[in-house]
Amino acid sequence: MPHWTRMAFDGLTKLNRVQSKVYETALFKSDNVAMLTGSGKTNVAMLTILQQMGLHRNEDDSFNHSDYKIVYVASMKALAAEVVRNLSNRLTQYGVTVMELSGDKVLNRQQIEETQIIVATPEKWEEKLDNLTYTRLVKLIIIDAVHLLHDDRRHVLKTIVASTVRQKHIRLVGLSSAIPNSKDVASFLHDDEKKGLFCFDNS
Repeated sequence: MPHWTRMAFDGLTKLNRVQSKVYETALFKSDNVAMLTGSGKTNVAMLTILQQMGLHRNEDDSFNHSDYKIVYVASMKALAAEVVRNLSNRLTQYGVTVMELSGDKVLNRQQIEETQIIVATPEKWEEKLDNLTYTRLVKLIIIDAVHLLHDDRRHVLKTIVASTVRQKHIRLVGLSSAIPNSKDVASFLHDDEKKGLFCFDNS
């Protein structure tokens, strides 16, 4: 891996087979991605975060953090809090600020400006879609809840995806446990299945 990315994987000697398969696309390309598996989603999400950070990296390994924002959509508040802890611990050496937007957690304008990664529940992010303060600098949206397309909250996810794909500058990454209609999900996410669909079975 590029030297500057390794701090985010401190203590890891190698990626697993699933992560290795997705590695090139996740870290070095900007294609939309649909990854359906029960293994390794967090590290794949980290690779796509680093890809976006790399676009704003200077030769001295500093970053122009004010030029981008990343949204991580988590299925529930408890998961959002866990993701915030994980990403904060792994990205603190890069000077990245990660904050939660879920339940009773709200962000004021200054906090939004100072935050690079917003971890939100689907409902909370849907509320902000029309607010340019939140969305104008968003370059990457990671949806770690694609399976919600199958339950009562699917309309929220559909609204988020529809709003995202209209904005050509935003990369959309969908993560989920394995589901049977992977090609349909890839199509819904405007993902070229030959480039960005990764589906793994239990083997």
